[in-house]
Amino acid sequence: MALAYIGVGSNLGDRQAYLATALGSVASLGTLVAGAPIYETAPVGPVDQDAYLNTALAIETSLSPEDLLTRLLSIERDNGRVRDVKWGARTLDLDLLWYDGLVVNEPDLVIPHPEIRNRRFVVAPLLDLEPSLGDEAGPYATSLADLSAQPISRVTGPVAPGEHRWLQGLSSAIALEALTGDNWGFTSHRDWANSGGDMFGAYLTAVSLLAVRHVAPGMAPVALTHRFLRAVRPGKDGTVRVIEDRRTERSLDATVVLSVDGHAVGRSTISLLAVVPELAYAPDAPNVDDMSSTEPVERLARSIGAEVGASARNWNPLENWSDPGLNGNDGGVLRMWSPNVAIGSADPFLAAAALLMPMDAAIWPLTMNSLGVLRDGPAVSTPTIELSALFTDLTDQDLHHLAEARIDHRTASSVAGTVRVWGPDGGYRGIGHSQNLIRRQHPLHAS
Repeated sequence: MALAYIGVGSNLGDRQAYLATALGSVASLGTLVAGAPIYETAPVGPVDQDAYLNTALAIETSLSPEDLLTRLLSIERDNGRVRDVKWGARTLDLDLLWYDGLVVNEPDLVIPHPEIRNRRFVVAPLLDLEPSLGDEAGPYATSLADLSAQPISRVTGPVAPGEHRWLQGLSSAIALEALTGDNWGFTSHRDWANSGGDMFGAYLTAVSLLAVRHVAPGMAPVALTHRFLRAVRPGKDGTVRVIEDRRTERSLDATVVLSVDGHAVGRSTISLLAVVPELAYAPDAPNVDDMSSTEPVERLARSIGAEVGASARNWNPLENWSDPGLNGNDGGVLRMWSPNVAIGSADPFLAAAALLMPMDAAIWPLTMNSLGVLRDGPAVSTPTIELSALFTDLTDQDLHHLAEARIDHRTASSVAGTVRVWGPDGGYRGIGHSQNLIRRQHPLHAS
């Protein structure tokens, strides 16, 4: 069996429906290994046309490269693809990007695809599937910096394992419904639950952030503290109450209370400003290896017999547990690449929610490592008690963030840590403090 990566795109008709059809059709050509998130991207070339939805699929197949390409072209035709204009619009576009490390240069087939390094909408989903993927010129991850000017927007999470559907992205998974006054309704979404079956802490904090957005147009979050009062299960209907504590023309301080079944499950204090001040001082980003040295967290968890929840699959952080510092074991420090789940959004509240992901979750592997049980068990879970964060200017659109976690204090039953976050350009993005419990659990699970 050979491993192949296939690029999928559509910009005509019901684009997401065409991608869903492609998912099932491509899976029939072998065994579907994984599917990347869906991204919306600008068209390439001189033809005036609508934006594309793009993704990438990984399959194991017994088909030869030539036979696989023939089948992909047939799937395109079955879905109304017409090749009458070069670079033109299409209902469905299927590209054989990479095939088992082979190099093929024939008139009708070139592998790896010669345009991979020139297209952000190809490199981004490929790195979601395999950060170390590359060709004879090196890892594709090294091309990201040259593609930063190409606009891209993350629409969904990756393909759900064992299902022919994409996980819901953070924005669509937090669909707030206006109720009365400053109250909003929400339903906790299963695609953002952790391995213990409860909702991911950063998801609940994001619910508070997005509720405040509705009462603070034109402002951006600069600080928050969220206390977790009770665990929330997926599929629960809840309410969000926004209380304005202090408001001026340029600022707002608010208290947000999340409730489920009549009980408060979380309480936040959030500060917002109309203009975020420039930093007078910020720590320099650490010198680390590029993303090709990392692995998706689900694969790392599997290597120690653990499982990750839907939220970890959806977010898909990239880490290296055998070398937490990425470029040298810097004792007591873990550095990770954190995919930006709000990439492409102009919403500063979603951008802040994306930064909450590593701030809330990076303490878990660092705690496991400090206890000496990261790779050989027994596992622990680290439920968050309180999460606080300070944000800088959130207008930069990074495909990934670099997070550095440090433990400030640990006892047998609790841990407190600090997580700093930078963009790939070295610019400082924010800082978070996480206070957590330490609970030993069996069988192994990763939170």
